[in-house]
Amino acid sequence: MFHDYITLLLANMSGGLLVLGLYLLFGAGKEDRRAWSAGFLMPGLVAFIVGLHMVLAWPIPRLDAGHDLQWANIAYGEMSVLLGVLFLGGALSLAKGWSLAPLGAYALAASAAAVVVGAAIGNAGLSSDATFTAAGFFLTAGAGVLTALALTDLGGLLSRIIAAAFLVAASALWAFVAGMAYWGHLGKFAGH
Repeated sequence: MFHDYITLLLANMSGGLLVLGLYLLFGAGKEDRRAWSAGFLMPGLVAFIVGLHMVLAWPIPRLDAGHDLQWANIAYGEMSVLLGVLFLGGALSLAKGWSLAPLGAYALAASAAAVVVGAAIGNAGLSSDATFTAAGFFLTAGAGVLTALALTDLGGLLSRIIAAAFLVAASALWAFVAGMAYWGHLGKFAGH
C-alpha cells in the first residue's frame, strides 16, 4: 500500500491561498499584522512536512504500465515544499513584525516552477483532469507574481485587491480539484 497525500496537499494549498488572499485584503495594510502569523504557519507546516516526505520518499508509485503516478511526487511534493517555505517564512516575518516583501523574490521563482509543472501536466495529460490541474498551477503562478508585487512598497490597495482576487480564484480551483480527488479516492473504497 502506498501513501497518497495529494488530497491533503490540494486542500492545504486551497486553504493557504485563501488565507493569503484574505491577508492582502484585511491584514496587509494594518500596523500590527502579527495575528495573521498562525494563519500562515498552519498551511506552511503541512505543505513543508508532507511535501518534503514526498520529495524524499516518493511514496506514490507506478501502479501498472498504464498508470504511472510517480510524476505526482515531483509536481505536488516539490511545489508543496516551495509553498511551505514561503508560508513558514511569512509566518515568521509576521510574528516578528517584518515585511513580507523580501519573500517576493522567492515567490517569483516558485511561480516560474509552477508554470513549468502546469505546462508539463497539461501537455502530457498527467492527471485525471489535466486541464483543471494545469490551470490551477498557472493561476497559482499568476497569483504568486501578483502577490510578490503587491507586497512591495510599490503595491498599493489596488494591487493587493487584484492579487487577492487571483489568490481566491486559485483557492477555489484547487478546492474543486481537491474535492474531485477526495471523491475519486474515497470512491475506490466503495468499489466505484
